[in-house]
Amino acid sequence: MAKGDVKPFMMSVEKAVDHLERCISRKPACYTAPGIVIPLIKFRKLMLKIG
Repeated sequence: MAKGDVKPFMMSVEKAVDHLERCISRKPACYTAPGIVIPLIKFRKLMLKIG
């Protein structure tokens, strides 16, 4: 794909800088988890602290 004539994921430096500035200025990404997964996440954090 890098050697092809068409490079759909290529962008100019200016466009890349604008995109990065927009990403940095936004709030940090957060995730939500279903109710079943939340206790597992808490348990994992506890195990990492202990271990």
